[in-house]
Amino acid sequence: MASFNEMVLDSLRQAGLLVSGDREETHGSIPENYERIARLWSSHLGKEVSPADVCIMQALLKIGRMQGGCYNADDFLDAQSYLAMAHALCETRA
Repeated sequence: MASFNEMVLDSLRQAGLLVSGDREETHGSIPENYERIARLWSSHLGKEVSPADVCIMQALLKIGRMQGGCYNADDFLDAQSYLAMAHALCETRA
């Protein structure tokens, strides 16, 4: 059985694969995609939403799903990947 630290690192690697795979080919670059979503959400809500906000809210959506249902590993991996993207988007704006 893998150690706890190995399990954490494996989870992070799996989440990393979600953002480094074919999605960019399908949806365009991550920063451009989240910039576009942020503009749409900002327009709809009538208040400024940043690309990092979009990622954080998507992570919260996954966390909400975790609270209402059965264990689903994909929810954890998706939430991690959204938070990692939020971190990277904030770093590029700092």
